Amino acid sequence: SRTTTVNFALTSQTLHIGSIVGKVSDAVAKAALEGVRVIALPSDDVAISGFLPAVQFGSALTGPDGLYRIDHVPAGPVRVYAFKDGYRAARQGVRVPAGGEVRANFELQPAPPLGALAGTVLTSGTLEPIANALVEIEAVDNETSETSHHGEHSRVAVTDANGQYGFRDLPAGDYKVKAAKHGFKPARIAATIVSGAVTRGDFLLVQIPRPPFGGLAGVVIDAETSQPLAGAIVHAQGDPQTELTDYGRRTARTNDQGEYELKNLPAGDYVVSAFK
Repeated sequence: SRTTTVNFALTSQTLHIGSIVGKVSDAVAKAALEGVRVIALPSDDVAISGFLPAVQFGSALTGPDGLYRIDHVPAGPVRVYAFKDGYRAARQGVRVPAGGEVRANFELQPAPPLGALAGTVLTSGTLEPIANALVEIEAVDNETSETSHHGEHSRVAVTDANGQYGFRDLPAGDYKVKAAKHGFKPARIAATIVSGAVTRGDFLLVQIPRPPFGGLAGVVIDAETSQPLAGAIVHAQGDPQTELTDYGRRTARTNDQGEYELKNLPAGDYVVSAFK
C-alpha cells in the first residue's frame, strides 16, 4: 500500500556518438545523385531490399548536391549502404569517431537493363499444374547477389492455380532456382538471366507416394474379472524410421465398453501395449 521511489542518474552519451557525412555520385557521369537513400547499420548486419534490420543507427536522403549527413551514430565500426532505383547498391565499412565525423562517399554504378524469369510447375507424368508451390531464386555468385539492382540475395514466388510463377527485375547473371511443395520431391534448375529478356524455367515435380494406411481396434478387459476397462491407454509402436514422419506411433484411450481404435496407421508391424 506504499509507493516506492526509484531515482535515476543518467550519464550524458554525447561523447560516445558521432556523425557520418558524404557525397553520392554517378560513377559514369560523375554527377551528384539526388534522392539516394543512405543507411547506417551495425557492422554485422546486412541490408536487403524490402527488408532492413530492426536496429538502424540512422538514415538520410541525398540532396540535389548529392550530399547527406547522418547524426547521432554510436561510435565504433558501422556499415553504410547506399540505394537508388536504377543503380547497383553499394556499401562500405567506416569507424565513427566519438564526438566527431567520418566521411563515406559513394559512386554508384548504373544498373544494366533487367531481365525476368517465368515458368510453370507441373506434376511429372500427368503434367497437372501444381498450385501454391514455392519457387525460390538465388544468385549464384555473391558479387551479383550483393550488388544487384536492389541489393537482393534471394526471392520467393508462389505458383498460381495454373502452376505458373514469375520473377521480374532480375539483374543479368546466373541463378539457381528451386521449386518445392509438400508431397512432392523438390527440384532444382540453373537459369541464366539476360538483360531485357524473359528466361524460361519449368519444373516437373515427382509426387511422393503415400504408404497404404489401415487401422487397429480391440477391447481391453480386466484379466481377473473379464470386465471391460474404461480409460485404459493403448499404445501402438511402429518402425522407428516410420516414427520420424509422425505416422508410426499412435495412442488411444478405451471407452466405457473397453473399446479402442487407432486409425491412419501405415501398413506394417506394430507392438501394441495397454496399461492403466
